[in-house]
Amino acid sequence: MAKYKIKSSLIQPSWFESAIRKTLDMYENGEDLTNCPLNEFQRNYMTWGGRHRDLVNVADFEAALLVRLENFLKLYDDIKKNGYKEDSEPLFVYFDDDGFINLYDGHHRLSIVRYLGIDPEMWVSTDWSSAGIDPDGIVGKDFPLVEKLMSRFN
Repeated sequence: MAKYKIKSSLIQPSWFESAIRKTLDMYENGEDLTNCPLNEFQRNYMTWGGRHRDLVNVADFEAALLVRLENFLKLYDDIKKNGYKEDSEPLFVYFDDDGFINLYDGHHRLSIVRYLGIDPEMWVSTDWSSAGIDPDGIVGKDFPLVEKLMSRFN
């Protein structure tokens, strides 16, 4: 697997970041999280493209949703207390045609470090495929330098 270590600030913001930030604001303010933006995204999953695999075909959706939220908050508390762990699994990213690094998977972790105002080095991978998960079958894409150079001379 192709892995690179880069500063988190080099990755384009997650489309999911505003929901995560609002949920963390609610958590920090001691508010009830039953209808927080993260939970509402999962309850209305068709508006953003899919329900998380932990929540598919579960007998008690609300209980499973609570467990998922608790795990997210544990991750947040751990990063807040101990910093971002250098040995964390890589985020799945891809480079667009202009060379910007976009996030495919790892929205929670990236949004948490941004919320906390830290800019750690994070492992990323461009060697992945969403075949069988995403109906579009998206695949990772490395930096387009070769394609750009080839296009200038063709």
